[in-house]
Amino acid sequence: MNIENTNNIVPDDNIVMILYGRGGVGKTTFAATADKPLIIDFENGTKFLGERGLQCDVIRMAEWFTNDDKKQLKDLLPLYKTIVLDPIGDAMEKLIVSHGLDSRKYRAPDGGLTMAGWGEAKRQMKELIKWLRDAGKNVILIAHVAEGKDGEQTTYRIQIQTKLSDELPAMVDIISYMGVQKKEGKTSVCLYTPAQGGNFDSKDRTGRVPELVTVSEKNGWHDFLSSFASVEKKAEQNRPSQSEQKQPANNTHPQASKEGTKPVMQNGKATENDSNEWKEASELKSLLRDSEYPDQKKVFSNKEACIYSNRAQKGEKRIDLIDELHAIMEERLKKWEADHKKVTA
Repeated sequence: MNIENTNNIVPDDNIVMILYGRGGVGKTTFAATADKPLIIDFENGTKFLGERGLQCDVIRMAEWFTNDDKKQLKDLLPLYKTIVLDPIGDAMEKLIVSHGLDSRKYRAPDGGLTMAGWGEAKRQMKELIKWLRDAGKNVILIAHVAEGKDGEQTTYRIQIQTKLSDELPAMVDIISYMGVQKKEGKTSVCLYTPAQGGNFDSKDRTGRVPELVTVSEKNGWHDFLSSFASVEKKAEQNRPSQSEQKQPANNTHPQASKEGTKPVMQNGKATENDSNEWKEASELKSLLRDSEYPDQKKVFSNKEACIYSNRAQKGEKRIDLIDELHAIMEERLKKWEADHKKVTA
């Protein structure tokens, strides 16, 4: 048993998220722009990506994984940094009718699942998600939205059979709703991650995701990561000003439109300084996380990542730290090349 101080813990590099929304809004397109993605497609939603200039590897699944499929997926994992299950609801439907649940214990005489069968289906799905998460991959679980009513309010929940939709949030870092924003005659796609407890399923374990992020078609994943605020900036943004504390709440926050499909920004924009700080924080994290030698070994150790993260948190300018890291990386790459030439000579 090892006791650690939270100041010295470097977060894992991978992000596990649920992205849900209406069909055709752009969820699969967003996932296709992630870092080295492999999309496991359960509804043939990737068939037009190539025609639109989006290139990524896809496995189109007509049924749930066989044992051979699972072995092949295990061999493929090292080639990718992001695994996408698209959509999780259709994947669950294929699992429910799979041959692995055909025994009398799991299947009732009418063909439906027994209570034990439903439990086994949930177990297998959760086991797959945990396996991908623990392999250090980004995991994007795509889901459709189930719209309902809570009095006069429209609610937006993750759509999936069984009570797995109640258990999935505990397994992920981020839950975001994807919708369409219409402003000044222009339409854009955005991710909406409000505070928990409202009309949307939502979660932000990182504490850095802005409430509303506009994402482009070709660089959605990068747009999303670049929007992440530092922990300090996020805390500052969430702290009400003295004038706000004295005034009653108004409707300036992002919210769903009356149709319930489009998060709308009614007021406010991030300042240029905020944007620069977010970009610098993202670049610093990317340098520490993704810098590799040609043999794919990390340039910076976890200990170094922790040291530089702490220096940033203590107030050092990130742009200075980034310059310092670039200089160190250049020196180390030159040494690696020189040592490699000696070995191969």
